[in-house]
Amino acid sequence: MLTNARLNWDDQGMPHSADHGDIYYSQADALGESTHVFLNGNELPTRFAGLAEVSTRPLMRQRFTVGELGFGAGLNFLNTCRLWRDTAPAGAMLHYLACELHPFAQGELQRLLQQFTELAEFSGPLLAACPDHTAGVHQLALRFDHHTVMLTLLYGDAHAMLTALMGETPDFRVDAWFLDGFSPKVNPDLWQLPLLQVLRRCSHGNTTLSTYSVSTTLRSALKAAGFTFEKRRGFIGKRHMLTARLVGAPPIAPAASRTVCIIGGGLAGCSTAHALAESGWQVTLLEKADNLASAGSGNLQAVLHCKPGTAHSADNDFNLHAYLHASRHYDSLQPRGLPWHRCGMLHVGTDSEQQRRFTRIHQSGRFNEAILQPMDARAASALAGVELTHPCLYFPLSGWLSPAALCRFYTDHPGITVHSGATAEKLQRTATLWEVSCTNGNSLQADAVILCNAGDLFDFPQCRHLPLICNRGQVDVYTSSAASSVRTILCGQGYLTPASDGQQSLGGSYYVEGTSNEHNRLQHLQLLARMDSGLANELGTKSPVHQRVGQRCQTPDRMPLVGALDATLPGLYLNVAHGSNGLARTPITAALLASLLSNTPPPLPATLRALLEPARFRR
Repeated sequence: MLTNARLNWDDQGMPHSADHGDIYYSQADALGESTHVFLNGNELPTRFAGLAEVSTRPLMRQRFTVGELGFGAGLNFLNTCRLWRDTAPAGAMLHYLACELHPFAQGELQRLLQQFTELAEFSGPLLAACPDHTAGVHQLALRFDHHTVMLTLLYGDAHAMLTALMGETPDFRVDAWFLDGFSPKVNPDLWQLPLLQVLRRCSHGNTTLSTYSVSTTLRSALKAAGFTFEKRRGFIGKRHMLTARLVGAPPIAPAASRTVCIIGGGLAGCSTAHALAESGWQVTLLEKADNLASAGSGNLQAVLHCKPGTAHSADNDFNLHAYLHASRHYDSLQPRGLPWHRCGMLHVGTDSEQQRRFTRIHQSGRFNEAILQPMDARAASALAGVELTHPCLYFPLSGWLSPAALCRFYTDHPGITVHSGATAEKLQRTATLWEVSCTNGNSLQADAVILCNAGDLFDFPQCRHLPLICNRGQVDVYTSSAASSVRTILCGQGYLTPASDGQQSLGGSYYVEGTSNEHNRLQHLQLLARMDSGLANELGTKSPVHQRVGQRCQTPDRMPLVGALDATLPGLYLNVAHGSNGLARTPITAALLASLLSNTPPPLPATLRALLEPARFRR
């Protein structure tokens, strides 16, 4: 968790950095300076409008990438979004990559942005989704009319974060850079040669750069990094500003038509299809069952839950970032018709050991109250609407939805073609394409294939070396009543959901093959009784209206398999083994695959991507 920016506010309502003794924005006209130095300095009005001239394919989404050093309160970002909405062709995508070491606290961010009423339609969505101070990469998908903006925030040291983000994505490029950190006199690290060399690696022959500073240190570093620069007229009160271009680098090649075949129509497959279609890919999705979300993703209700850890570790960081990304993702889709219920989740401390763990988690300093809040039994009971006798951890970002409804939402896209009842049986690489053969005699070709078919992964010889473990899971669905209805998800070793159309789901952990449905139902009730004996007694008097048994697949290290299967098989990818964490993990893994295939900013740094790579299990 990072330290938020320490601010002093002047009489005009503008913030100053208490640590650097420097202003964030021009006191004369903050938006005017943003437009003059960064938007016009990088010729963005002309470049955004010019995207329409090369949009020759309706499914080939045009994109433009801006990188910023010094996000601050996001004024440059919001000003860029306004220009994008006003000038870029509908359907194009803006990627905005921004670094910030000390992000604004939510209240301070709101205090500043509410002054800029002309940006209200853009600042509202940012305020609703912007993370407070969890270190790492945070990716936010925002929509303004028919214009899409993907904001990737890098919370941490700019040099380290950009270097980690690049990792194994050498083709990722930025079209325009905004250098808007504090003055080189008070924050020299942001203007030195090592960081500018990283910017060069992320640039191409048409990349531009602009900044308010004309310091000798910066000009020397730009020249050494391979940029040519020129002084231009500065904004009010400043004589000069700088613009720069990269010398000698080839321009980025325009994207060719791109096709992908996805095998498996559960949460992993449908989320990946949607992410790639949004990035301009033509997607064919094959599902062997008659309906989407028929296997492991087929429960009536799926729960978005968080597994917080007390220590900084790669797997804990991945789980936290996946959870935060998923909650933002579902929040952003709800206005577009997704039936997402962000009701929160209470993790009940049913014994002293669990309660001590809750205390360690809260005292670790890794989580602010937007992520989790300790609650005594009285406060938790008021929130849940039932009498609880144990203290809890409350997760306000959690919720539930129908996996089938989510899969239908994902695939209702002009770039996705779904073939149900289609079983893929053979994958073969040709000179440049993959050929997928189905049991019905049909076949298709695509630039890439992504396997999202869980336990059916072993149908393909290319995957039989992977240590996939498939366990039995069961969910019991009951008719809800006034006595059993809860307003939040209750979670312990098992879970109970709020009602959906008069029914609620009770689930537990994995089970050994051979145990009966009735045995597992009784175990679910025992787990519920540890959280609330009254609820267990109420549901125990009923018979389930439905019991659903399925397989949940995972790996020995409990991390999913996401990314390229093998360097010797170019264009073949996986997104499987999410276990019981599909709702939490598939949004960020789908976004990761879309970034890898499209050469756009990934939602995870290289250190966390390495946790997921299928190549960690060598042949």
